[in-house]
Amino acid sequence: MMSPDVVAAVLVPAIALAISAVIARITAKRTKELTLNLPPDREETISVPVAATHADVAKAVEESVALEQKVYVALSAILHGEGKIQFGAGSGPDFIVDVAGRRLAIEVKRHLDHLRRDQVLKYSAGAPNAERLVVISPEPPPKALTDATKDLQSTNRLQFVQLAGDEAVADVLRNALAMPSAG
Repeated sequence: MMSPDVVAAVLVPAIALAISAVIARITAKRTKELTLNLPPDREETISVPVAATHADVAKAVEESVALEQKVYVALSAILHGEGKIQFGAGSGPDFIVDVAGRRLAIEVKRHLDHLRRDQVLKYSAGAPNAERLVVISPEPPPKALTDATKDLQSTNRLQFVQLAGDEAVADVLRNALAMPSAG
């Protein structure tokens, strides 16, 4: 028969490992939102896994900024003239643009799985004179989000634009924003 000390020495690490596996499974799909205050007067909200390390957060911020930069470069290429692109302030949209006499608010998101109706309304409120909020992402909106915002989409106050694969961002935006081509 094994002594209680030996049994404890074997069981305690095994139980700890099992508990660790259960916690990892529970938190694997859970995320948290981090709000970053950026100069001069901007906020950026990113979603990261609950167990994200500092490196994971840094990577998420880098990817988010890179996507916004890609959209900004594309907008600059298709919107000619001064003052056609403004940066949103505070918790408003990322950009506010003037397109063919219409004012549009643009929010760029890496992931849409945690975007909620109240956030969409907050981005819209951050650009009160905008005709529509355009949410740009590399992924399609989840069904729960499209269902929750169906009224906004049907009244043309909200539009989702997916940047798929290798398509040229400027071409996708030109088509989505119903802009004449440069040629």
